[in-house]
Amino acid sequence: MGEYFLLRFRTMRGYVQGDDFHAKSALSCIDALAIPAPEPQPDSRPMKRPLRILIVEDSKDDADLLLWEVRSGGFDPAHLRVDTLAAMGAALDTREWDIVVSDYTMPQFGGLAAMRLVQERRLDLPVIIVSGNIGEEIAVEAMRSGASDYVMKNSLSRLVPAIERELRENEARRAGRAAQRELQENEARLRGLVSNIPGMVFQLVRAGESGYLFPYVSEGSLALLELTPRQLLDEPGRFFDMLLDEGRATLEHDLVRSAREKSAVNWEGRIRTPASRTVKWLSLRLSPRIVDGSRVQ
Repeated sequence: MGEYFLLRFRTMRGYVQGDDFHAKSALSCIDALAIPAPEPQPDSRPMKRPLRILIVEDSKDDADLLLWEVRSGGFDPAHLRVDTLAAMGAALDTREWDIVVSDYTMPQFGGLAAMRLVQERRLDLPVIIVSGNIGEEIAVEAMRSGASDYVMKNSLSRLVPAIERELRENEARRAGRAAQRELQENEARLRGLVSNIPGMVFQLVRAGESGYLFPYVSEGSLALLELTPRQLLDEPGRFFDMLLDEGRATLEHDLVRSAREKSAVNWEGRIRTPASRTVKWLSLRLSPRIVDGSRVQ
């Protein structure tokens, strides 16, 4: 902890004796008090959020007004101002951006052309149109052409809320795409694993009181049952029609019991394949899973 010292001085009057002046205790005492220095206080101001903003605007003054609104709204913008198609193309090629704010009409460029450039690059980049004079029909045209929003220059207080909304929606889209990619990768890994498992892997769901569906069937069904996965998905009853003797009745009984008791099924029986009419012994191992709170598959 830092310290500073407070020095307190008290003086006394001197006196005269003969021709000499004697200063009796010009400083009678010095009191030194060690006082703790005050602790530094944390900055209570909220941290500004970084924002990479590409401004398509031919007026520096108008761009400065936009940036003032953005900073006042709690953002710390890293920005670039462009006013031609070539300059915007170079900006999109060399840097990543969070949002584009574009004037609707400029001598050499405009908001519609800026949106087309973003679309041609297949960028998921929100574009907000800002204009000093835009009618309802033009605004509708801009939205139909792909604008995320439009703001009048005499109502720039709407700019920051529009930016915040577009950033949230864009983040949600990115999260959705990431989840979709992860799902596809997981499905690809599962197919790779299943393709190396002998026999057939399937998912069986009860449909109604006496029917069943196959939401998933692996490629092994063709070698084992002489039926493609698509055939079983479209006509699940064909599997049960292959069961011989009392096989169908015992399997359906075991499936009902498994759903009721949440227990595994270990079933063995004979089948006759539909194409070659070959009789085979089949061994099934099934484990129930609860979905939607009560449904068993």
